Amino acid sequence: MKTLGVDVGSRYVKLVAFGGDETLFMETVDTIAFYTACRTGNGLDIGRLNFFRGRPLDFDHLVSTGYGRYNVKLSGASVISEI
Repeated sequence: MKTLGVDVGSRYVKLVAFGGDETLFMETVDTIAFYTACRTGNGLDIGRLNFFRGRPLDFDHLVSTGYGRYNVKLSGASVISEI
């Protein structure tokens, strides 16, 4: 099972993908650039990014955290507090 974690901060968005016990990739993106790419009328839809820096974003589960964690909209996503 592949999991994508998205930490939406006020300055940067951190993305990390796991496949079982293996880290598949980790990236940091400027928050404004991330919002521009993923913004919809209802919030953020990470599904709008079919590829991220040449990598397919195919995952079975999404976890969002951070300042903007409630802005990430995707069916079945888990929202957790960063505290």
